Amino acid sequence: LAALAQKCAQEAPGPQQVVMITGPDALSGTAESIADFKAIPNFTVSEQLISNNFDTADGLSLTQTALLSHPHTSLIYTDYGSISAGVVTALQHAGKAGKVKICGVAGGTTADITDLRAGLITAEVVNDPKRFVTASLQSVLNAWNGIPSPRVVDLNSAGKVVPYTEPEILTQATASQITPY
Repeated sequence: LAALAQKCAQEAPGPQQVVMITGPDALSGTAESIADFKAIPNFTVSEQLISNNFDTADGLSLTQTALLSHPHTSLIYTDYGSISAGVVTALQHAGKAGKVKICGVAGGTTADITDLRAGLITAEVVNDPKRFVTASLQSVLNAWNGIPSPRVVDLNSAGKVVPYTEPEILTQATASQITPY
């Protein structure tokens, strides 16, 4: 997720007070995400709030708490699209929508793409379950037919089984490149 942290730094230049709303540290990628955002020179990670439900209600309540505890928050990282939806709602209620940047993983739902196109979400890694299933099934089919597949599959390849490169990161400028699911 270092590529996402770098993209967020490009989209939100200058010093940023970052709040991270993630799943538990034991989940794959959570500790890595935190380290990647802490490694950005202008980013100060104020707090990590843990969402145990990974839903919109958690995103809303955790963001409301974060804005009270850290009123100078300028960027919020989220792990899931449903959390992002709650973050957007909380920022709208606080009059900070579009002012506080949102970066995260889970772009691709209709709600995410709508918020991205509107400038309410700054940048998100595409997380499209249809691509996961298609690429996984293609790998299994290839193995069944004796066709070698890469050890790590690039899920940004629209279901084609190709070696992994970098995650697809959407911004307001590139949100039109994807069909929401």
